[in-house]
Amino acid sequence: MNLTIIAPFRNRYNNMGGLVILICMIFSWIFLHRWSQRNKKGPKTWPFLGAAIEQLMNYDRMHDWLVQYFSMSKTVVVPMPFTTYTYIADPVNVEHVLKTNFSNYPKGEVFHSYMEVLLGHGIFNVDGELWKRQRKTASLEFASRNLRDFSTKVFKEYALKLSTILSQSSFLNQQIDMQELLMRMTLDSICKVGFGVEIGTLNPNSPNNSFAQAFDTANIIVTLRFIDPLWKIKKILNLGSEAQLGKSIKIIDDFTYSVIRRRKAEIEDAKKNGQQNQVLYINIIVLHCSYGYDVNLNITPKC
Repeated sequence: MNLTIIAPFRNRYNNMGGLVILICMIFSWIFLHRWSQRNKKGPKTWPFLGAAIEQLMNYDRMHDWLVQYFSMSKTVVVPMPFTTYTYIADPVNVEHVLKTNFSNYPKGEVFHSYMEVLLGHGIFNVDGELWKRQRKTASLEFASRNLRDFSTKVFKEYALKLSTILSQSSFLNQQIDMQELLMRMTLDSICKVGFGVEIGTLNPNSPNNSFAQAFDTANIIVTLRFIDPLWKIKKILNLGSEAQLGKSIKIIDDFTYSVIRRRKAEIEDAKKNGQQNQVLYINIIVLHCSYGYDVNLNITPKC
């Protein structure tokens, strides 16, 4: 009878002993993994998680975080769950990737799947023949003297607007967010050049604009996909950031499609009135939209 009572306790003790040994082995493995990286120049990693924790903690200061590691090495490798990111700051390596051996570094299906909702099949999100075709089209567009002259005029106009805002802020001794102002200037000027639309975000009172806000939100959420292993689940369930992304993309698409429709109507009007130069310029804009190519906005209408 005593043996009958003791047996369950002995089995439980053995199970607990095995569990303790397993836990000790796991902690030893983690300790050795971290200890082996004591002289590593890049981000320290964890088993299975890679450097995801450190990158998430530094997401709001990503550039500063990378610069810290670039001070030790011009190439920073960041292991992540299921993939590895490599950041380079050496001009020779940058030239090698972007020019000398560009074809050896395709964006790939993973990158395309992350960015497709925002970039579609535009030049910044495709490889191979589709990229070459859009690159050729873009080269022809930017060789247009009319486009260059118009772009120069627009950029000067918005540079003066920025200068006025800075002067007023200095006179009133007001604090300003320089990065925010530069982003607004870029967005306004590119919208004016690319779409012929004045969205008016670069003003002294910094007005809100639904398109500008949607664009900023979409860029942030799409970028987060690279470090969020659950984004596909959230997309399927339409939850959290992915639900917000869907709303932002709808605003972007509505704005872009309205511009395309208006530009196509202007083409017909210009043809009727014999304004060939105007037809040529508007055709350039419509080609941008039709091929899904953009200059800086990363907007890719799917028309």
